[in-house]
Amino acid sequence: MKKGLIFLLICTLLLSASVLPCFANSAVRDWEGATGLGVVSGDGECPIEVLHETLTFDIPHFPDSADAYRASVSAEYTLFNPTDHEITVNLAFPFGEYPRYPFEADFDEIGANIYDITLDGKQIEKTLRHTYSSGVFEVAEDLDKLHDGIMEHFFYSPELPVTKYTYVVSTISRENYILARVKIENQDEERRIFVPNSSSPYEEGEVHLQTQVHNQSFFSVYVIGKDLESPLEWELYAQSYYSGTSQKVDGTVELIGTTPMTYYELAMSEYHEDADILEADWYNAVTDVLSSYESYYGITHSDGDLDVYSHLLRWYEYEITIPANGTVVNRVTAPIYPDIDEYYNPSVYTYRYLLSPASTWADFGTLEIVINTPYFILEEEGAQYQKTETGYRRTLKGLPDEELRFLLCSSENPKGSGSAWGIAAVVTILGLFVFYALIAGTFVLFIVGIVFLIRALIRHQKLK
Repeated sequence: MKKGLIFLLICTLLLSASVLPCFANSAVRDWEGATGLGVVSGDGECPIEVLHETLTFDIPHFPDSADAYRASVSAEYTLFNPTDHEITVNLAFPFGEYPRYPFEADFDEIGANIYDITLDGKQIEKTLRHTYSSGVFEVAEDLDKLHDGIMEHFFYSPELPVTKYTYVVSTISRENYILARVKIENQDEERRIFVPNSSSPYEEGEVHLQTQVHNQSFFSVYVIGKDLESPLEWELYAQSYYSGTSQKVDGTVELIGTTPMTYYELAMSEYHEDADILEADWYNAVTDVLSSYESYYGITHSDGDLDVYSHLLRWYEYEITIPANGTVVNRVTAPIYPDIDEYYNPSVYTYRYLLSPASTWADFGTLEIVINTPYFILEEEGAQYQKTETGYRRTLKGLPDEELRFLLCSSENPKGSGSAWGIAAVVTILGLFVFYALIAGTFVLFIVGIVFLIRALIRHQKLK
């Protein structure tokens, strides 16, 4: 039953296309200025206040198979420096991962670099930055992933030695879902063992790694840091997908070569040279990935290899200077990509905008939300917006407790179930009902059988 539920949820996810929401609002990363006590930096609380922010969503069309997609969000801040000294602020504006839609579109060409950042109407320089995203945005945690150059880590460093072991699998007696499995006997804090596309099937406190293989397949193992004292001893198992049990099978796992390299070479092995990604940002993202998947000196990375491209959170990094007791207007524009719910007809598009990064400012005044679109806004959010000639408008005092979310559709009343998860829940409940009905029926048949057996035995005794 558990496998059935997992299968149901997977089907649901495949039917509902989604991307990481647009993470926006500039957050204070670092600042320098002068106070009566001398120079201060981002270690303290930045005194800059947001008097007013206008969020403008320009959504002329939805993402589809069209050649171009130009929907964007602009955040315009009126910033005030209440101190008697000029302050320079280093800002980071996160705006989401690269979109992953089930149709082809060249989002790289229409992404981060076609928009500008301005200060009092004049264009200023920005740097496109990237960090590893776990899929859940936390202001402090994700800001900490932005490093000036290569990050310092207690274990990983660019010069750290790495040995790549390459294996080939052959003479397997069976071909159904075969796993190559190894137990790491000699654990060492000066070593990490990384197997791409791997999992750890055993209990805590031991290093067990396994990866799926077949006849004539190759796989690699990376020993990071201190090399192995003895060869790894691999065993092959046939895994039952439904029951989760495994049975050892005959076959050969042969080491066919070793390759020495550095950790920097390993981290950059899948680097996208044609993408606008800083080498240091890529290195740091890979290091964050390996650190997050590490357990008992082994690294199980079931998502795949070290191509972290699809898990990179994009940022604009830029710097502004605000005069003493003065105000400036800072405007940032970025692309925005919605979640798509195809269980409606027509489809419903959910736009998300994280307001929480603005909490890094000392104070926040009013927030005005403008949505320029020919489409209809849906659900309860629609009652909070005023209809305008170009779309919708809403004004708030201060930052709300929740993040911003609104739904758009080409129809005011789309037809459908309302949610892929709703269908999954209904089908799951029906499945549970059928499952327990079968159990109850089996139990009743068992009781009836026992009764008939007892009656037959009684008759047999009477005949004697």
